[in-house]
Amino acid sequence: MKSRLRVEPDHKAVPLSRIELFRRIFGAKVPPVNVVKRLKRLSYLFMPLPLATAASAEDKSIRIGYAECAAATNYPASVVEKAASMKWYFAHASVGANMMDGLIDLEKRDGKAYPYSSVLGDKAPPAETKPGTVYEHNRGNPGWQAKFDQFSSCVSNGWHYPKVNIAMNKLCYIDQTASFKYYIRSMTNLEAAFPDTVFVYMTMPLTTETNSDNYLRNGFNANVRQWTKENGRVLFDIADIEAHDPNGAPVTFSSRNRTCQRLCDAYSTDGGHLNDAGRQLVARGFYALAAALQDKNYKAPALNAAK
Repeated sequence: MKSRLRVEPDHKAVPLSRIELFRRIFGAKVPPVNVVKRLKRLSYLFMPLPLATAASAEDKSIRIGYAECAAATNYPASVVEKAASMKWYFAHASVGANMMDGLIDLEKRDGKAYPYSSVLGDKAPPAETKPGTVYEHNRGNPGWQAKFDQFSSCVSNGWHYPKVNIAMNKLCYIDQTASFKYYIRSMTNLEAAFPDTVFVYMTMPLTTETNSDNYLRNGFNANVRQWTKENGRVLFDIADIEAHDPNGAPVTFSSRNRTCQRLCDAYSTDGGHLNDAGRQLVARGFYALAAALQDKNYKAPALNAAK
């Protein structure tokens, strides 16, 4: 594949062994076995994230937010035809199910303009996959780390090119404590292993509340936005889509000297899941993303796996 954006670390990091890491932190000679196991689980926090060295990385990034979804109408026939040739793998839970309902709503309203269909997927793909299909895998809510690990496992089991062109994994609003670093490392490892697949990063959905949990979601989302922009990646910014009212006005609250986004009340009946208006708006993001990939002639970035 030609014209890929190559992303490499700015410097070569020499990782410390877990034993040496313990000694430097705690000054102990031999850490207990249970401490070593805990360090093994947490060691990703001490690893440097991969960074783009190319000056044009930001120019190659794609972000689908509210504005892009609102404009996802009346695409030329050539753009719709190309979008209909794409195959997607989408891992999610309940809010993702709302998005799939929205995708069905759009197809029923105007199948020519919105041709995507939704088909139930599983941990491994079928023998044949069809263009114009979003294979949705409702894997529930096993916890944020399990969601990342299961996505990696499912992609390795076959949910990558040529079975699908695009793979994306959505957290839920209950995952407010998710680790941004763990997420990035998981995704970049997949990009390195399957360089012909476009992996779409996602922000975390929001709730209508103005509490500390929504504050944490905003922190995770801000990190994802910054990293994907600086490193030329594709971002489906569901939080930004949810946080604008039908007229396009931002829906925010203030907390700890930060302006935070929250889910617009008009898009939900229970404060977290999407109603008809909300799910259809977010579902238009699939078409906005397909059009943006064509417009930028986007190629999956070639990476070295994070060690």
